[in-house]
Amino acid sequence: MKLRRNHERSQQRRFSAIKLIIFIVMAVVFGFFGLRILDNLLTGPSKRPQKSALRGQELNLGSDIAVRNFLPESTTGAVVHHSHYSLSYHEKYEQAEWVAYELTKKSLQLPNVPRAKRFEPDYAIETRSAFYRDYSGSGYDRGHLVPAADMAFDLEAMQQTFLMSNISPQDRSFNAGVWNELESAVRDWAYDNGSIYVVSGPVFSKGIKTRIGQNKVAVPNYFFKAVVDLTKPEHKSIAFLLPNELSTAPLSNYAISIDSLEEILGYNLFFKLMEPDQEEALESQNDVRKWRIDPKRYQTRLNVWNKQR
Repeated sequence: MKLRRNHERSQQRRFSAIKLIIFIVMAVVFGFFGLRILDNLLTGPSKRPQKSALRGQELNLGSDIAVRNFLPESTTGAVVHHSHYSLSYHEKYEQAEWVAYELTKKSLQLPNVPRAKRFEPDYAIETRSAFYRDYSGSGYDRGHLVPAADMAFDLEAMQQTFLMSNISPQDRSFNAGVWNELESAVRDWAYDNGSIYVVSGPVFSKGIKTRIGQNKVAVPNYFFKAVVDLTKPEHKSIAFLLPNELSTAPLSNYAISIDSLEEILGYNLFFKLMEPDQEEALESQNDVRKWRIDPKRYQTRLNVWNKQR
């Protein structure tokens, strides 16, 4: 009997030791995942980039060069790189001061993914971006700086155009009208030239009169787009500065040189892209005749787009 009792006690001790080990392992595992869940609740979704769920293939559209190497000057130092475009975020205005990317014929020829439907905060912005609700009931559109149609070649690229860091308050008739026409023209130029470099952003006059939402998002007075073509046989550039309002004037009325635009902005746009001599020659150009503008699209703006309010 004594031997049997000792054997049973030994088994009980071993079983208790096993239970203790299992308990410790479970505590560690659940503790780790509990902390992860608590961290997500406190800080929001993970900032780690998500892979495209649609294609799962490397597109190799020159995005590394375009997104990383030709960027404008940042007056804020808050530069963020997404998959196929970069931006400099301006916390004072709760929107990007510029977005920059390369647009290629190759990317535009790929089948289009479905258009994203949800606007999301950009958790890559250290100071946090504006939120969807900041625009609700304001009377202003959530206007894209990088157009969704420019990034329709890939699901991840498309979704990243709906990050609130890429959004700026736009007058509804401006967004649907002259801005829409300019975006379409830029895609034409990418087709015509094979590859172009695009920088776009808001422009604020002194003494901002209108801010919207809890985060006090500033409403721009103007918007700009600057485009450079470095493909053969002819290098060329053009810029546009448009008031954030309904327009019935042709696009050509808003064309200016990049030099003139940089004087207004107070920072350089393409200084990393070209040698100084080439930059000086290109950025002084203001010949809109070198850039195809569809007259039928202008009539569509006047007769259809401007009336979508």
